This record gives sequence, structure tokens and C-alpha cells, in this order.
Amino acid sequence: MIVATVVAVLATIGIYGFVASIIRIDDLGFKLIDIAEDKNTFLKKIGQFLVASLPKIIKGLSFAGTFALLIVAGGIFVEHIEKLEHLLSFMPKLLAELLVGLVIGFVAIGFEKLYFKVAKSKHAT
Repeated sequence: MIVATVVAVLATIGIYGFVASIIRIDDLGFKLIDIAEDKNTFLKKIGQFLVASLPKIIKGLSFAGTFALLIVAGGIFVEHIEKLEHLLSFMPKLLAELLVGLVIGFVAIGFEKLYFKVAKSKHAT
């Protein structure tokens, strides 16, 4: 139990540290640009690259995070609904979990849209 707790704490610190370093990468880029001043130096080019790359990195992380979330959520349903697990046993488990996550996600979005539509119509009357 203590080992699992220590591993969980270290993993959390590591992940949050990694994310913080990604979020601050543009600050490092701006600092390198400032250090280079007006000269067209290697530091300035690296700084400009870091600043320009942050939006692309964030977009990639959001895609990867959404993909992972769909797989994890689908995996929870597949693992805990035995009939669903047997129904999808013909396909690779990762694909089954992704598809179930997508279906559940779309159903949840549908319920959300319906809820807000009903709530909006109640406020209009």
C-alpha cells in the first residue's frame, strides 16, 4: 500500500511537472528572443520556434487526451458490462473500447443537447 502511494504521488508530480513545462514553453521562447535582442541568432530562431510551436503542441495534446479519455471510458463500460464484452469480443479490445467510448460520448452529448433545449423552452414560457 505504501509503495503504491509513493508511486502514485511521484507519477502525479511528474505528470504535472511535465504539463507545466509544456505550458511554460512559450515563456522560455520569449526569454530566448529577448536574450538574442535584435540579432538574427540561433537563440532567437529557437525562441521563435518554441513560441510558434506551443499552439500545435496544445492541439496535439488535446487530441491525444480526448482519444485516451474515450478509450478509458469505453474500457470501463466494456469491462463492467459482460454482455457488451462478449458482443464485441470479435474485435481487438482497444478498438472495442474506443467505439464504446465514442457511442457513449455521442449519447451523452445528445442528452446534454436535449436537456438544454428543454430547459431553454421552459424559460421561454
